[in-house]
Parts: sequence; structure tokens; C-alpha cells
Amino acid sequence: MDPITPTIFDVNYYIDVVNNKGLFTSDETLLSSPTTGELIRQNIAYPKQWESNFAASMVKMGQIQVLTGDAGEIRTNCRKING
Repeated sequence: MDPITPTIFDVNYYIDVVNNKGLFTSDETLLSSPTTGELIRQNIAYPKQWESNFAASMVKMGQIQVLTGDAGEIRTNCRKING
């Protein structure tokens, strides 16, 4: 999602965010918090650690049980339960 390395999954997107060239407003907003801003800077400074953290988070997300049938619903508005 960055023009420098569009076919490689790397930390260059975070460099764009720091340079106010992020793709999404929500990513730019991360810089407004000292905590999340520091995480972005750490991602840039330590790309191998970012790769490891990202891989671990994908494994965790893969373990989330998907609700099907009557056990869940697809929300028409992500912010509230259908009804």
C-alpha cells in the first residue's frame, strides 16, 4: 500500500504515515497518540521485529472462531447490533 514498494509487504507504509502520506485517515490519526505514534516509529526502526509481530498476530487472528448460522450475524452497521 505504498508507491515505493507496492509489491512487497514491508514497513514502508509506516514511513508514509510519518511523512503524512498515509493511505487512510485512521492511520494518520495513530500519530496523534504518543503511544501509537511510538509504535509506528518502532515498526520503522525495527522492521524484522514488525514482521515477527505481524506474523504472530495473524496466527492469533486465524484462531478466532467464526460464528455461523444462528450463532452470529453480519452487521449492516459495524457500530451496532442489527435490530
